Amino acid sequence: MPLLQIGREQDVLAHQRAMNASRFIPQVDELVAEVSAANRVYIFNTGPWAHCRELGSAGRWFIPACPEGADYSKPVMIEGLVGEPYPINEVECAIKPLSGKHGQLGGTSSGWDFAMQILGEGPHIPRGQSFRPFGVFLSHSEVPKPEELRAAKALLQQKYVELVRYASEAYAQGPAKAAEIIQPDWHFRAARALKKTEAECPWLANTTVGGERRECPNCGTAYTVGIAQCASCKNILDEAKYLENEQRMRDIKAKLKRGPGRPPANDEE
Repeated sequence: MPLLQIGREQDVLAHQRAMNASRFIPQVDELVAEVSAANRVYIFNTGPWAHCRELGSAGRWFIPACPEGADYSKPVMIEGLVGEPYPINEVECAIKPLSGKHGQLGGTSSGWDFAMQILGEGPHIPRGQSFRPFGVFLSHSEVPKPEELRAAKALLQQKYVELVRYASEAYAQGPAKAAEIIQPDWHFRAARALKKTEAECPWLANTTVGGERRECPNCGTAYTVGIAQCASCKNILDEAKYLENEQRMRDIKAKLKRGPGRPPANDEE
C-alpha cells in the first residue's frame, strides 16, 4: 500500500478519535435521576416462553422465560424516565426520548410508555404484537402484586387453551396438517400446562411431529434443529448454514446489481 494512502488513513482515524473524544453527552440532573429511580418499571413473564423485541436504535430487549416451578421470571428493569443521546453537531449530543408524544424532539420520556412498546402495546402497534397473552406484564413493583400475577396467569391460561385447540384442529385434518402446525415447544407445553392426557389430545403421543427441538445456548429459547440463527437473540446456531445463507444473499445482491443477462465480473466469480 502506498505510504501516502497509509498516511491519509491514519489522519482520518486520528480525526475520528478526536471527534469522539470531544463530543459532549449531557449528564442527567440528580433530581431527574431520583425521579427516574422512584418510577422504575419492571417487565415480568409468567409463561414458559422467552420473548425478544427489536426497537431499532432503542435496542433489542429480551424477556426471559419463567423458570419451571417459579411464579414469574427475573424482571427486565426500565428506568422511570428514558432517553438516548444523539449528535446535534460535531461536538455536542442531546437527549432524544425513546417514546412519547408525536413531535417530541428532546428530553426524556415515560419509562412506562417505553415498556409498553417492549410489551407490544400502544399507538400504531398491531394488537397481535402484544406479549401480554403469553403471560408477560408490567409492574411498578420489583416484586409483583398478587392481583397482577393473577391477571397475567389468567391470560396465559387462555393462550394455553387456544394453542391446544389449534393443535387438535390440525391433528383432525390429518398427519400433513399436524406436522405443519403442531410445534412441541408451543402446543405440547400448553397441553401439559393444562394437564391434558393423550386420551384428550392424541397428538401428544406423536413424537414425530415437527423437528428436533433444542434450547439456544445464549438465551434459552427453544428452536428447531437446522435453523441458522436463534429467532430471539440472533445467536448463530448452525455456522455452516449461516455462512451458506450469507453467501446466497451476497450472490442475489450481486445479481440484482449487475442486472439480468450480464455475466459476473471477475471479482464475483
